[in-house]
Amino acid sequence: MHYLATLFPAKEGGFTVMYKDFPEALTEGRSFEMAMANAREVLALTLEEYVKEGREIPTPTETPDMVWAREQLPGNRAEPVFIAVEALEDENTTPVRTSISFTRTTLAKIDQKAEILGMTRSGYLSAAGLAYDRKPGKGPGEEIDAEGKKYGLTRKHGETYIDFAGRIFMEQRKKQADSLVRVD
Repeated sequence: MHYLATLFPAKEGGFTVMYKDFPEALTEGRSFEMAMANAREVLALTLEEYVKEGREIPTPTETPDMVWAREQLPGNRAEPVFIAVEALEDENTTPVRTSISFTRTTLAKIDQKAEILGMTRSGYLSAAGLAYDRKPGKGPGEEIDAEGKKYGLTRKHGETYIDFAGRIFMEQRKKQADSLVRVD
């Protein structure tokens, strides 16, 4: 799988590299070779983060007709250069399709919670599953209750554990977002 990188020549020399499919993946290099090495590294790190966060990995944007190889690049280019960068796939970053079953009501609630958090269904289920870590000797209910207490939450009368776990997960995401340092 290849993702399209755009290399913008810098006035002071070298290149700035951006990916249309991953706007957060930016890098640079003083030479073409360094820019390409950094482009491969930032792509690998970005894909790794997507997998960790349970985010859906985008399908690569179609490449334009004018994709350059290093030996084809004319010297002193003033316009952007498009390069297809290979995303190295391994068993840890390649998504696996699976089939699971939910009631329509449960699936609707999962989709609603995922939308509120700005996540895909797969991303939400992955993150929720990874957040659950059963301790030996405790039943799942006790463990979810204990996790809720960490965030000042208790299960409401009649609330299912799946709904309570969703509230805990949303609280975890809020605290995580609040802990990020914002730079303006």
